[in-house]
Amino acid sequence: MKTLNLVIQFSREWDKYDTFVVPYAIRDDVEDPEAALRAAVQDFLASGTEDAKHAIDYSCGYFNWGDVLSFVPNSYFVNRGLTPIEGDFIDVTVNHDEVLEKSSDKDEDDDKNKEKIQ
Repeated sequence: MKTLNLVIQFSREWDKYDTFVVPYAIRDDVEDPEAALRAAVQDFLASGTEDAKHAIDYSCGYFNWGDVLSFVPNSYFVNRGLTPIEGDFIDVTVNHDEVLEKSSDKDEDDDKNKEKIQ
C-alpha cells in the first residue's frame, strides 16, 4: 500500500514549527497523488454546495490548507483515490544530534557536549 502524508506547516514566524500530518492511502491507479489531493480540494470548492459556500465565506476568500482540514469532507478525497487513514497515531520526535552510540574510548567532554545539546 502506498501512502501520502499531507504535511501542513504554518508559515507565520511564531508558530512555524506547528505541523499537521494527515495520512492517506493511495489507490493503485492514482499516478500523481499531489495532483489528486489538489483536485479533491478544487472539486469541493467548485461543488456549489452550502458547505462549500460556507467554507469560502468563512475563509474570507483565502481558503487554505488549514481550511481543508476543517471543511473538506473525506468523500472528496476518496473520489480522487485518496482514503484518509484514521487511527491512534503516535508521534516520536527526536533530536537529530542525539548520540545513540558512544564508543568507550570517548572522553568525558563528550558527555558535557551532549548535555549542552539537550
